[in-house]
Amino acid sequence: MPGFSDGSVFFGLFGGLFAIIVAHGRGGISFRRVLLVALASAYVLPHLLAWIQPYWRASPWLPEITGGMVFLGAWFALAALTLFERKGQPRRVPIWAGLLFATCMAFAVPALLDSLTGAYQRPSLRADVNGCVRYSPGDEDELDATNLCDQDIVVGLCFPGERNPSPCAQSIALSPGETATLDRAGTRLSSIPGNPDGYTLVACRPPHRPSRMTRTTGRGYDGVCLPGG
Repeated sequence: MPGFSDGSVFFGLFGGLFAIIVAHGRGGISFRRVLLVALASAYVLPHLLAWIQPYWRASPWLPEITGGMVFLGAWFALAALTLFERKGQPRRVPIWAGLLFATCMAFAVPALLDSLTGAYQRPSLRADVNGCVRYSPGDEDELDATNLCDQDIVVGLCFPGERNPSPCAQSIALSPGETATLDRAGTRLSSIPGNPDGYTLVACRPPHRPSRMTRTTGRGYDGVCLPGG
């Protein structure tokens, strides 16, 4: 029986809050029922999302949705469905209208931030597949990367000066089981605090492109996956 996943807390909170919102004006909902809905959401929704994702990605006519977009959409939905409501008064914003507004904002806000900043913001970034790669030392400054998964991946090695919105200059597509050689050019792996400007490794699912960007702390870099294009 599968257990709770990393996103369970977020889905549980959202499920409980959404239950309160839906029950508003209908006599309310007891704390016990809110807790049951939150627990069910925390357990079911992440597994449902994981099951849907492969089929969603396999459909080229469906837009790609990132975790950051889901987070933005959830909080826009909560804001739209709570800020304009008054206790004891009929609902001013219908549930469907709040969800439609949240969906539009989930797509619009990341694109707007990207255009204003000239780089991809975190809600626009794609999930990496770093667990698919095994790295091993090669000759001199070379590094061998092997694809351990049953899907194609793109492995990138970024040097200082190569960063979002540009992909890594060394970006190599690997088929399942294939090995490729990357050149570290005498630079050590980026690490904090010892070597903040070293090289950075990241693996992505095609057509996403390996890159890197400054960490949220402002020191060092994180390997990231840019949208395809």
